[in-house]
This record gives sequence, structure tokens and C-alpha cells, in this order.
Amino acid sequence: MSLTQHGTVQDRGTRGLLRGRRALLAACASLLLAFVSPHAAAHAIVEKSTPQANAIVAPGPLAVTIVFNTRLDRARSRLALEAPDGAVTPIALDANTPATAIGGRGEVTSEGQWKLRWQVLATDGHITRGEIPFVVRFAKENR
Repeated sequence: MSLTQHGTVQDRGTRGLLRGRRALLAACASLLLAFVSPHAAAHAIVEKSTPQANAIVAPGPLAVTIVFNTRLDRARSRLALEAPDGAVTPIALDANTPATAIGGRGEVTSEGQWKLRWQVLATDGHITRGEIPFVVRFAKENR
């Protein structure tokens, strides 16, 4: 048993328990700081897109745009359309989109499940990739 700085009596088992709790609290605080650091929110996140996820569009020319939550390095970002047969067609990026968006024009020629595949480099240096699925369907009167 020993006397603490507050004048209370404490045995060695209690001191060890307190040290363990302090270590656990320090570890939890470190993890919390890691999750709220600027690096945790650094990746580009899709805010909206055209076409929207799971949208149904008609075949033909297709204007595509994806807006993100952060500025992008357009020179190192990519867009492509993936057809139902797996063929991938790159889309030239439009230089007139805002700094937080990428866009361009493509062509969807066959019915089925398509994907708008994207890869962006945020200006903080983080690369993010993803895809937006959509369906191409002919109008009923054309069948």
C-alpha cells in the first residue's frame, strides 16, 4: 500500500489498474484524432452525377458529369464508359467544367447495364476511383 498525492491510500493492484485505464484512454484518444484528422476526409466524394446511379437513359449521345466535394487535378483524372459486353471507351474530359467536377460526352449504343467509370486525383494528392451504374433502354415505341 502507498499514499497517493491526494493523501488517499491505494494498493499496487489499484495503481496498475489505473495505469492500464490511462493507457487505454490514450490509445482511444489517438484513434479518435486519427479519424478526425484532415487526411481522413481527404478523398474525393461524389456529390452528384449525370446520369445518376441506376438511371435509365435512351441510347445515343450521352453527356456525363460528376461533381465532387473537393477540387480535382483534371490532368490526372479519367472518365470511361463500360458497355454491357465489358468494352471500355475512354471519354475526353471537357476543360470547361468547374474545378470540382469532371465531364465529357460519350455514346451509348446498346441496351443493357452500363457503367460510368471514373478516377480522380484530388489536389491534396489522393486518388479515388469508382463507378456509377446505369441502364440503357430503347423507348417502348421503338421496339
